[in-house]
Amino acid sequence: MRPKVFFTFFSLLLSLLVVAQPMRKASPKSDTTSFKIQTNYLSNYVYNGRADSLKAPYFYTTATVNFANGLYASFSLNYLLSQGQRGYDFSELNLGYNYSLGEKVAGEIYGSKYFYATGSNLISGNISSDIGFTFNYDLTYFNFHNSFDVFFSNKADMQLVPGFEKEITLSSNNHNTRYI
Repeated sequence: MRPKVFFTFFSLLLSLLVVAQPMRKASPKSDTTSFKIQTNYLSNYVYNGRADSLKAPYFYTTATVNFANGLYASFSLNYLLSQGQRGYDFSELNLGYNYSLGEKVAGEIYGSKYFYATGSNLISGNISSDIGFTFNYDLTYFNFHNSFDVFFSNKADMQLVPGFEKEITLSSNNHNTRYI
């Protein structure tokens, strides 16, 4: 039974990749500066697979400025919605640079500073800042993705996350739906 399920899943995945590949387009580089504000709801804050025993739902707003030269800045305010603990919990300032080297290599270099409310019980609340980079290499059918971070608290903590990813875009009547 398992080989049939595996074969079916693999065949479906392969057919999606073959069908999606001709629709792939290079991302055009923006020649303008853009500004975006977004609000989100997070039902439970989880950090690197670790969650508190109590749910920590958040409502957060992020403002981002992307400059034409690849530099960006964003600021996020996070509002905790837990019963009895409602209110501002933490904010995050991010600065970075998106780069591309030819058509196959792209990534980003970034730094983040975290600001916590007095009495915040956030799982990642001991991290004061973070610097890191990503490196992506286009292997035609998949992207090889690496990220490396150094988190600063009482002492530095490093994290390397290698992986493969594939973006599939389905198109219908000039309306694109992106699946990552």
